[in-house]
Amino acid sequence: MNLDQAIRLALEYEASVHQIYREAMEKTADKSAKRIFEVLCAEERQHLAYLQDCLEEWQRMGRIQVKNLETAIPAPEVIERSLRDIGQTLKARPSRRKHELELLKKALAAEIQTGNFYSDVARQLDAEGQEVFKRFVEIEKGHTAIVQAEIDSMNKWGFWFDTPEFRLENE
Repeated sequence: MNLDQAIRLALEYEASVHQIYREAMEKTADKSAKRIFEVLCAEERQHLAYLQDCLEEWQRMGRIQVKNLETAIPAPEVIERSLRDIGQTLKARPSRRKHELELLKKALAAEIQTGNFYSDVARQLDAEGQEVFKRFVEIEKGHTAIVQAEIDSMNKWGFWFDTPEFRLENE
């Protein structure tokens, strides 16, 4: 796979994930789920614009000057570290509708698939191509973590962002 093909395929992935979040935003009544979908939808729009700029630059110049790609979602390690201190004070949320949970599961599957895609693409490209997609791999890990955290919170599995809300053993 060459860089042109990788960018075009990435645009398809991002458009698909953006559509999932846009539809989920419209379909959910839950404020917390809606906010997560809004943030992630905006992130996917940003990714689409970034990739479109990369494609245009590649077609014009035959190279890409990698620019900083921002995200509103912290890295999974940052999320986990910041939640250790408050994990014990979190309270279970009231039960939400099954509908929101299904939308979140669909989003999670899309984020995992997209993250795997970026990892695979980065391995197949030369150094320049890897540099274009390296940040996307990091961002997709954060997206996956935030969606999984919302699912865990809704299911009241005793975890929030992979952090136990309580422990059975004495500390």
